[in-house]
Amino acid sequence: MTTCLGRGAALPRAQVAGVDRPEIIVGVLSRGIKGPSFDRRPVSIIFLHVFPPAADGAKILSQSLRLLGDENFRGEVLRAATPSDLIRVVGRWEQP
Repeated sequence: MTTCLGRGAALPRAQVAGVDRPEIIVGVLSRGIKGPSFDRRPVSIIFLHVFPPAADGAKILSQSLRLLGDENFRGEVLRAATPSDLIRVVGRWEQP
């Protein structure tokens, strides 16, 4: 099953032994990569979710889907010049 969401975003996930808590690794690609996306747009934003083997992760995945579904959020992510800028963007958009 593809993890490409369309609109230049992908949301892959993995359950990994030895991981104690969920982690998200964010990748931003200036040129994008081709993936099996329904809209055929290259993927420029990747939110890789890494979960412990027994974790459900539904809440974190739904939060990421909400963020990646917002065109303004995606635009801010793509304009972030540094990793610190990217962290600030995500922090502003997160809901407590």
